[in-house]
Amino acid sequence: MMENNEQELNRISYNIRSQAGITVFELIGELDMYTLSRAQEIIDMLVEQEKYNLIIDLSKLEYIDSSGIGFFTSTLKILRDHNGDLKIVNLHPYIKRLFDLIHLDYFISVYEDFEEALSDFKDNISRAIMKWKKVVEIKPNYADAYYHLGLAYMNKSQYEQAAEEFKKAIEINNSYADAHKRLGDAYSNLGKVNEAIEEYKEALEINPEYTDALISLGILYNDGSMLDESINQYEKALQVHPNYADIHNNLGIAYMGKKDYKKAIKCFEKALEINSGFVSALRNIATVYEKIGETDKAIRELTALIKYVSDDSEKDKLRAEIRRLKKEK
Repeated sequence: MMENNEQELNRISYNIRSQAGITVFELIGELDMYTLSRAQEIIDMLVEQEKYNLIIDLSKLEYIDSSGIGFFTSTLKILRDHNGDLKIVNLHPYIKRLFDLIHLDYFISVYEDFEEALSDFKDNISRAIMKWKKVVEIKPNYADAYYHLGLAYMNKSQYEQAAEEFKKAIEINNSYADAHKRLGDAYSNLGKVNEAIEEYKEALEINPEYTDALISLGILYNDGSMLDESINQYEKALQVHPNYADIHNNLGIAYMGKKDYKKAIKCFEKALEINSGFVSALRNIATVYEKIGETDKAIRELTALIKYVSDDSEKDKLRAEIRRLKKEK
């Protein structure tokens, strides 16, 4: 029974990326009552990371049932409860006919053009900045208002302004873990690595199970070649979220840096067990297999990767890489 359930879940995979400060969530495969739980897990994860502005790309979603329709409406409610929003782009023809039939676009913004969706978000962000500026004028001791103003500036990549607002929130409430975390993000984007690390540590002092702070700290330690510290942070994060594919992937990258390829492979395999279409994990495991001379396995992973890459030029690069590996065998 467990095996059958896993086979059902494998009918859906996903990719997540950030573009112009907006999170893009690409759903691949089929969304129905059997695969819904996996899609919902990802939304829960994004909300936990405070990624409240979301574009869902459906160009590779080939089937949806009534449960899937409910997924979009419930996701919209969750995001709006956090002052965020949802926009849908690139509908597969079958999905578009279904959406038109039930008039889902009356409730959720649907776009054919990706840039149009991004532009709409930018307008929303400008309105949010105006709104929270008015709030802090009326309530100058309201920490949440400074925090939300900082978030709006972050969404516009105005990191200096964002940092100032988060610092004001912390001055009012030094135990505001989210404000410390976001101040760390602002510092990280400004290249102030040591300051970012200190803010992430402050957030974790307040909330030791703050997964996003653990991950962000791990990434900074990884970039700074403090690989043992990076591994330690990722392992702590996995104690809280053992089925979080991104953490397993990041942990694998840290082990790659230490040239512990056996452990790296296990991490990437776990990430792919959770999300079979995880582009970064497929690329990373192929790289490790090539490094240790297991060329056939590297070719296998690169071949699997092609179907999850949407850009034709990237597909051509992967095919060229596969041809190179075959020649070198």
